[in-house]
Amino acid sequence: MFFGERETSTIAYSLQPVVKSRNIVRREPLTEIPAELRRLREELGFDFGKFDYAMVDGRPVLFDANRTPSLGRLSREAFRPRAEILAAGLAAF
Repeated sequence: MFFGERETSTIAYSLQPVVKSRNIVRREPLTEIPAELRRLREELGFDFGKFDYAMVDGRPVLFDANRTPSLGRLSREAFRPRAEILAAGLAAF
């Protein structure tokens, strides 16, 4: 998820082969975001949004580019640390 120059990323785990918000059993923060995704953001003109992707052979494969991301089943309390990171993205505007 990103807003302006700020970004946050997590990996979601599921017991199902297709990960959806309803079947996520655990999330972990990621410290690195692939440079290819940043280039795609610029090419697509995204200032705010969320990319769903997987890493395949060390490269990101984009599944979904969403300009109107939602929290899904993530509680407001769980999202708060990410929201604080993203809020600073207002400075880019």
